[in-house]
Amino acid sequence: SVLVFLPGMREILRAAERLQDLGDDIIVAPLYGALAPAEQDLAVAPAPPGKRKIVIATDIAESSLTIEGVGAVVDSGLARVAEYAPEGGASLVTRRASRASVDQRRGRAGRLGPGVCYRLWDEEGTRGLVAEPAPEILSANLDGLLLALAEWGETGIDRLPFIDAPPAGRIAAARASLVALGALDDRGALTARGREMAALPMEPRLAAMIAGARNPGERALGAEIAALIGERGLGGSSADIRDRLARFRTDRSPRGEALRSQAARWAKGAGAAPAGQAGQTIANALRGNIARADPARGGKERAYQLASGRTVFLDGGDALASEPWLAVADVAGGAANARILAAAPLSEADALALGDVRIEETAAFDRERRTVTGRRITRLGRIELGAAPLPRPSAEIARRAILEALRADGLVLLAHHDAIRQSLARLALARRHLGEEWPALDEAGLLARADEWLVPLLGEPPSIDRPSSDDLRRGVTGLLDWPLQRRLDELAPLNIAAPAGRSLAIDYTAEGGPRVEARVQEFYGLSRHHAIMQGKVPLTVSLLSPARRQVALTKDLPGFWRGGYRDMAKDMRSEYPKHDWPEDPAAARAHEGKTKARLSGPSAS
Repeated sequence: SVLVFLPGMREILRAAERLQDLGDDIIVAPLYGALAPAEQDLAVAPAPPGKRKIVIATDIAESSLTIEGVGAVVDSGLARVAEYAPEGGASLVTRRASRASVDQRRGRAGRLGPGVCYRLWDEEGTRGLVAEPAPEILSANLDGLLLALAEWGETGIDRLPFIDAPPAGRIAAARASLVALGALDDRGALTARGREMAALPMEPRLAAMIAGARNPGERALGAEIAALIGERGLGGSSADIRDRLARFRTDRSPRGEALRSQAARWAKGAGAAPAGQAGQTIANALRGNIARADPARGGKERAYQLASGRTVFLDGGDALASEPWLAVADVAGGAANARILAAAPLSEADALALGDVRIEETAAFDRERRTVTGRRITRLGRIELGAAPLPRPSAEIARRAILEALRADGLVLLAHHDAIRQSLARLALARRHLGEEWPALDEAGLLARADEWLVPLLGEPPSIDRPSSDDLRRGVTGLLDWPLQRRLDELAPLNIAAPAGRSLAIDYTAEGGPRVEARVQEFYGLSRHHAIMQGKVPLTVSLLSPARRQVALTKDLPGFWRGGYRDMAKDMRSEYPKHDWPEDPAAARAHEGKTKARLSGPSAS
């Protein structure tokens, strides 16, 4: 016999259908978890005398079951794994199997004699497989685990000694999901509904359709829907759960009878509501699965947006694809290709009545107009139903919009951003020369602490252009302890006084270190060069011509007067003969670049 490994039920059934005409001496036997026990027994049992068997299985046949008489294995190299999507729960997605899995599959060939394994990929592909499958707890939906723990009285899952601890984000998402289903209260404690859900042998999302029902008829209908989704194959494979319910209710097979009896026990004997109410039943329990068609996304598949935010797809030829609203009971596939497996139509009125409808005020920063524009949005979950302009967003919303823009674009968005750059450069200089008592601050750190120093500067109503240079400088340095603030002004002053008397701003961001600039004449008479940081850092002085073009750059003015000045002055006398170019600038009187005539005039001082 031959054992074929395929990733899931859909591929198995398709392959089995294509192999049906091989002849009477070939038995084609599917094998997957949702199969009825009798059909599983047929797949596992030896082939009758004179016949051969092709077993088409999921990875359930890797090690869980022993199949008699297998002499050959055909391996697709694929597996279906549970993968959690934060925006929409867990789905089964197809991935390449691990090396451990494909080796296990190969070992199923010829366990009692010689065998052969056909791998549907090249040997290079085997080397690229991961060594072991990732533990399921790292990627699966944790709703059921958290519900079981809550039933046992354990709400602190993070305290349990897991071999592989589930990610904190998954735990938080599972807790939020159970709160939304009504299984847990806001403190994480089990509710009466949650206790009933935990007693039902199914996923929490299915149990919610039973335990959360509004009346006995809806409870019985929810039990039937849960049975159909949990036991695949019954009622057919239509995406319209109403069609499957109709077939299920008339199914006289032993499996159908058994499942109806089980659903009746879950329903506590109540008669089921009409199948036409399936949409309301699903939406009442799974409000995040209320879905609206997305008209902007055309093509062969109809796209729907769930209230949870996830986008799911339905074959465009399906009768349900004409429905503007659906209640989705079952989905398969990853985030990019999630397909609706079971759903029912829902009227817009029922969607609005059962869904989480709220009005949300939002704002965004308009970079061209440098203002905050607001919108009032009506949403059902994350589905946008409509929007209108919001002329005056609240101060809190406006501040949030400004901060979001700053985090996206950086503090350069502020009109006087240079004041921040200067302050950070001053602090970095102090830390570099005076030690780690000076904090390491950068723009990312400032953005992280924007609530402390920037938000108060935005004012009321908040405006990104309200903070002045002085405001921003004080805001940044205000993050320091008071003694460090005072020392910073002493060690790295904002300005120095030139010999001519004018206050010169120090540029702490200049290439080569802190720099000041002024006309040459403003520094006449200077015999000692300016230095900051307790004399450790000489300022770079940019000397300018009367036309304010740089003619020299120095960190030693007295040395410059004695050397380079002479050649510079010679050139300047020919270019600017009316200006003052003394032979001994160290002894000359400083002034703000006046001409000789003005220096010798009656108003000269």
